[in-house]
Amino acid sequence: MLPLFFFFFFFPSRCLCTAGWTGPDCSEDINECDSEPCLNGATCYESVKQGQFVCICPPFYTGDFCHQRFSPCELPYNPCINNSTCLAQADGNPMCICKTGYEGTYCEVNSDECISHPCQNEGLCVDGVNSYRCSCQHGFTGTLCEMEINECLSRPCKNNGTCVDLINRFICNCAPGYYGSLCEIDINECETLPCLNGGSCINRLGGYQCFCSPGFTGIVHSLPQWGGLFHGF
Repeated sequence: MLPLFFFFFFFPSRCLCTAGWTGPDCSEDINECDSEPCLNGATCYESVKQGQFVCICPPFYTGDFCHQRFSPCELPYNPCINNSTCLAQADGNPMCICKTGYEGTYCEVNSDECISHPCQNEGLCVDGVNSYRCSCQHGFTGTLCEMEINECLSRPCKNNGTCVDLINRFICNCAPGYYGSLCEIDINECETLPCLNGGSCINRLGGYQCFCSPGFTGIVHSLPQWGGLFHGF
């Protein structure tokens, strides 16, 4: 068996360095960028992690070594949404051209068409995609709730009543002899017993008629009817 010093003399010891170090005693820092690992004009930086490096790629290149060419507007890189158009800029960044009704860097925001308050007469604006609609208050109509509804167009007042249009309502001014919200009720004038001296009252539409007892005449039959001239004293 050979003595131990024989091995130390003929086979001196050496260090097995960890990644990023070299030299007899592993004291020399390896610059990983010296080997120019980054391609296509990329810039190489040593990583904070020993033995590693980072490639900063020029426009239109990607990958660990910037070895893959790509377009920022191709899948899966295209960031533009909502059917917008992607344009690749000279610096390699995408620019999104939005469809009408959308905005934002990537056309991700639905434009609020209600921000200009287009609905009139306190109508409620409901935003859509490149559109809006107005939910009108009672009594108004139209795309922008700009028209007041004329409730008198349907002629709601009966028996020759006059219709007065108001906002979301109407009133009826009734002809003599009628009442009710629509002038639909005939006043029974006979209820007040207008016929005098035992005359009979017949209610008519918008009025009444008295049938006088014998010997009386007049509208309400208060005048006696004589067979000859009356001579007063």
